[in-house]
Amino acid sequence: MRYLAVIVMCCCFLLNFMIYSGYAAPGNTPAANSGVPGLSGNTVPGEDSRQQNMPDQTGKAQNLARPEFYRGIYLHNYSARTPSILSNYVTLAKQHGVNAFVMDMQDAVYFQPGAIPASNIELCISNKIWPIARIVVFPYGLKEYPAPPALISDRLELARKAYALGFREIQFDYIRFEDSGRFGHISYDARYQLVEGFLGQARNEFGSKGTYISADVFGRVALNLQDPIGQRLEGLDKVVNVICPMAYPSHYSWDNFAMANPYYTIYNSASSGKARLKEASMVVYIQGFEMRVAMSGLSLPVYIAHQMQACQDAGVSGWIVWNAAQSYEPTWSALRMLAAPDAPLGIAQARQRAEARMKPAQKAQ
Repeated sequence: MRYLAVIVMCCCFLLNFMIYSGYAAPGNTPAANSGVPGLSGNTVPGEDSRQQNMPDQTGKAQNLARPEFYRGIYLHNYSARTPSILSNYVTLAKQHGVNAFVMDMQDAVYFQPGAIPASNIELCISNKIWPIARIVVFPYGLKEYPAPPALISDRLELARKAYALGFREIQFDYIRFEDSGRFGHISYDARYQLVEGFLGQARNEFGSKGTYISADVFGRVALNLQDPIGQRLEGLDKVVNVICPMAYPSHYSWDNFAMANPYYTIYNSASSGKARLKEASMVVYIQGFEMRVAMSGLSLPVYIAHQMQACQDAGVSGWIVWNAAQSYEPTWSALRMLAAPDAPLGIAQARQRAEARMKPAQKAQ
């Protein structure tokens, strides 16, 4: 059995290599000093001649208004760049009312750029699906300070490619410090300046071109005021258009009630976070995978439906379902449940439990 396990692991690695082979290596381009502490490698908007060569998106594809309420799913780069796979997701999205795709600009193994045909983005737009380019900034969190200039320059260049392809929104993920405590010598303010400085610079460059900027944050950031990873809602509110808390109930490991009650977890995080924002919209990442779902006593489709309904009830600007394996049949089932005349199993009771749990905290305020 031991040898069999080794063989399986080798086969998985080989499969990943075959899928993601052919990606272009990220370029190391010269960078100018942005003046943002810890972020010395930014390219200042307007100073890079490559920007002048970017095609204007006006008229390239038909106009598409940003959804008032996002109903999105995540697609990894292989799905995003393979026309036959993407076309199938477009068909399923139209059948179930999904109006946004978050698509990786990098592969999920080596974080190397993966070429997405512009025609794939046009396919989304022509089918009224809002295309969002996901860019991982610091894989698994920033591990050295200041941030490496070549890395910052590379990520901004990748954002320019996303703009050129026709993406309507650029979503930066892992735009945070490593969550290990090893940066105790760096003040929280310095961490916020780095994260917000990068996002603000991206918005200055792309916002003037009509492209929205969004940022993924830990789910707990919607509930706390100070966080060591360098993310705070009040600062991000000023530098991005959309904030996306990853409020997966399975990850609230400090609270068994939260892990067992997906409606409460999403509603609490979404409503608490939204109340702190003045400018940015909030679109919540919800859990579309099996981790700790058994704690709730719900099937995965019902579990997803509870989270979707919680976003609607909290008055935020939508949800995006995350499933790294692209297994979205439970998501389609959840959407069919919500479209049916009767509410999915247990939502009324879930609302009552959430209200009872949140009342003491509201009184304390």
